[in-house]
This record gives sequence, structure tokens and C-alpha cells, in this order.
Amino acid sequence: MNILTKGQYDFVKDCLSDLAFVYWDRFIDSIYNKQRRLRFYGWIERDKDSYKDFVVLDIFPKDLTVDYLTSSDKLTEEISNILYGDKNDHITCQRVESIFKISNSIKLERGE
Repeated sequence: MNILTKGQYDFVKDCLSDLAFVYWDRFIDSIYNKQRRLRFYGWIERDKDSYKDFVVLDIFPKDLTVDYLTSSDKLTEEISNILYGDKNDHITCQRVESIFKISNSIKLERGE
């Protein structure tokens, strides 16, 4: 990975550490819209079943901005609050099985 400045490194490390309930797995260092982007992939344990929720965290080191996606209905507001200081700055995901009638979707009995 190309060198990050100390400020960039600290920003990235703080973003990852602040989401203490996410278990970070892998990341890629790429160019997106002519900007360097670090994309991190992580997992959140779920209490009620054996599945895990995912988190994708995009960090743009040049301007120290961050964006995320998650499949966690339970923690999306908390992630938004941690990263942006606003629990309402998120988009709630929807269950595929609720809208699209396809055979290759996860079907949960309790609608979690």
C-alpha cells in the first residue's frame, strides 16, 4: 500500500477502531473517480442466528471523508452516528426476499 501521511493513517485507524463491534477482514487500495479510495470489508456478529452482517467502509484519504454500506438493520444508525455524528444520516437496507421472488436469496423465518 502506498504511504499515508500520519494524519491520514490516524484518521483511517480511528474510523476502523471506532466501529469496535465490526471485525475487519480485508481491504483494497484503489482509484475511484480519480481519487484514492481504501475500501474495508468487515463483519458484525448477529445474536439471533448464525449469519453475520457485512460492513463496507470507503475512506478517501486525500480529503479524509468516509462512506459506508451495511446489511445490519440493527446497527446502521449507530454506525452513522459514529462516523457522521448523525444517527439519521443512513439508508436502511431492505430484505431481498421481501421484494424479489428469487430462489437464491436468504430466507429468514423471523424476518431479522
